[in-house]
Amino acid sequence: MLGVTYGRITIRNQRSKWGSCSSKGNLNFNCLLMLTPPEVIDSVGSYTSSATERK
Repeated sequence: MLGVTYGRITIRNQRSKWGSCSSKGNLNFNCLLMLTPPEVIDSVGSYTSSATERK
């Protein structure tokens, strides 16, 4: 949908971030995102996955 490539997607209990992207292109998301509205999940997912293109 966004046309980006990435490695693995990991869901974990991060202390201070909703999502992050590693130098290897792996995407990490906070498990607490499940408790947020769908619009927030979409926004964090889009922003985090676009970080793979910025690196």
